[in-house]
Amino acid sequence: MNAAENNLVQSLTGKPSLQETTVDEWRAITLQYPYFSLAQLLLTKKIRQQQPGQFDAQLQHCAVFFQNIKWLQGQLYCKEDKLMIADETDKLAITVKANSIDIADIAIVRKNKSEEELLENANLITLPAEDVLNDFALQMNDVKDEPELPPLDEEELENIDENAANAAAKIADVLQQQVEAFKAPVQEETDVPISTEPYHTIDYFASQGIKVDTQVLDAFTKKVHTFTDWLKQMKRISNYPTDLGSDPDMENYVQSIADNSNQPEAVDTEAMAEVLVKQGKLDKAIEVYEKLSLLNPAKTAYFAAKINQLKAL
Repeated sequence: MNAAENNLVQSLTGKPSLQETTVDEWRAITLQYPYFSLAQLLLTKKIRQQQPGQFDAQLQHCAVFFQNIKWLQGQLYCKEDKLMIADETDKLAITVKANSIDIADIAIVRKNKSEEELLENANLITLPAEDVLNDFALQMNDVKDEPELPPLDEEELENIDENAANAAAKIADVLQQQVEAFKAPVQEETDVPISTEPYHTIDYFASQGIKVDTQVLDAFTKKVHTFTDWLKQMKRISNYPTDLGSDPDMENYVQSIADNSNQPEAVDTEAMAEVLVKQGKLDKAIEVYEKLSLLNPAKTAYFAAKINQLKAL
């Protein structure tokens, strides 16, 4: 990209290469054209050369303008800046001497690793086996013996076994009694009452385990108890009872209300009158306007004008 970069620098600054430009020149260009991505890239390169302390902040800002971060990294970090490994097979043999200690040859095989990592791995010093064994023996001597748990007493073990045996015997006795009661024969003369009425219809609250308090009751509690007494008296004799316990007069009144509610009532509104006019029912529209004039005396003149218009048609 050197040729293309130089052409771009020549076009923007009039100078032949990026080395001859300054950070201030590129800052001015990016301020004038803030969305010019290539100018941001060249400014980042220049800041890396002259102002390394501001490089991280500018790099974050520049990364916003590029989708491919790896391409951006390749443009910023040139091949000259990378540490290459000399051996083509990436195998190095390094011999290090430190403090007159013989260190064996270290064969390190790395692929695509920098020379710094190789040097760090080469600086590792192997200790003699005798020193390692001595240190291990000292560490083993420092280990404290864990206290042993006291043995269980034989009497305690016997008590535990006896309690378990007694519990198992009690459970077996209870199960045996239940089995004998279930298998006991039923005599023919024994009366077995069969309840045909559910218990909750007799006393719902008693079926739920609710007990009535016999203490002095207040007015609200008396009303609640009256309701419960009414529930206790409700017993279904048949699925379709004829006597519902209601008043015949009240039933007639309810029936009359139901009959009237089923009959459609006339809708007397101005909108309904306009609909009748569109349907050609002028007589009915005039009747609606007359009713409206009686219901709204303040608009009598208005509805009278409407009636005259319809009569003139």
